[in-house]
Amino acid sequence: MVSGSRILKPGLDGIRALVIDVVWAHPGDEKPTIEVEMKTVADYPPDTALLSKVKQAYTLIDNLRNTQLAAVPPFFRPLTSEDARGKNVSMGSYMCSVIRDALNTPSVSQGEPVDCVLIKAGSCPRAGKTYKDDEHITLEALQMEIQAPNEIFVYQVPGRVIKYGVCEQWGGLPNPGWMQFCDAVSVDADGLIATIGGEPIDEKRVYRVGSTSDFTRKSDGKTIGEYFEAHPELVPEHDTGFPPHALLMKFWAEKMWERIFASLDKDQNDELSADELRALDKDGDGGLSRDELLEALKAQGFTVHGGETSFVDVLLQAAGDRNNDGIISLEEINRERSLKKELADQLSRRSDNGVEATPTTTEMLRGEQERV
Repeated sequence: MVSGSRILKPGLDGIRALVIDVVWAHPGDEKPTIEVEMKTVADYPPDTALLSKVKQAYTLIDNLRNTQLAAVPPFFRPLTSEDARGKNVSMGSYMCSVIRDALNTPSVSQGEPVDCVLIKAGSCPRAGKTYKDDEHITLEALQMEIQAPNEIFVYQVPGRVIKYGVCEQWGGLPNPGWMQFCDAVSVDADGLIATIGGEPIDEKRVYRVGSTSDFTRKSDGKTIGEYFEAHPELVPEHDTGFPPHALLMKFWAEKMWERIFASLDKDQNDELSADELRALDKDGDGGLSRDELLEALKAQGFTVHGGETSFVDVLLQAAGDRNNDGIISLEEINRERSLKKELADQLSRRSDNGVEATPTTTEMLRGEQERV
């Protein structure tokens, strides 16, 4: 009972259901009698007509379930988002880590990397699911674990505020949930943030932190909230956020294209020849189509579904399909490769001049493969 109201919640997993009888026994009765009984759904046979409609509707979702976006490194296994509002969970660490890596790609960071990602479990992860050992990240999992409206912003936060403010989000009310953190962050025995990026946290240093728009909400944590209340000019503008699905799809597509490109570039000169392209160009038209990229994904060990091309479309963009015709030509591939090298060189020169730069896409891919 809460303030005179009875709250009944069977859960969202469809395992249990509540049968509630609300009865006014006599005309004029001011209050009804209420009887509640918990039922196990599986004890009742399904309605065959409704079951047929449900199966038909779910065939649309099969495409999402069978379209793999990324392989989860063993470091994050067993992978779960269960009880994310009450503790740090492996899916929270994984999602925060890949969001950090996505923010740190050269095309996104432009030489200004984030140090870590901290996200409240009310935003991510959300599915409340434990994944099988052979399950990886699919379109369905992405949509379940983080909602599209939860854009990612980059905040500038002093180490002192991070060290003492994050733990205020742990315990207490379940909403907004336990503050999840990426694998660049470690916690000491007292529950305080101890290190970021392998270095002891510097209370005076200003860190670049990726998070959602509710990061500064004072009701969730006094230290972080009061800091941004005192420094409203440091709250990112609302139009500077990154849509999480687009951000991660682009990141995973770029990583996958690096793998595909490396498998084709036999002489390792960072440029493809017509002969090298023929390994995937099955119809010999001098380019790669959606179907040929689907086959390339299968060759990389990914599970794909021919009816779902969302990831392949992003993969086409990563490879260089600037005119959006659904085919990447050899010229487009090599031109895109050249542009990425030029961007990496520019960031490297900035780093040489004392401006910190992010690793190149190839370097990040190599580091990710080593971690796997």
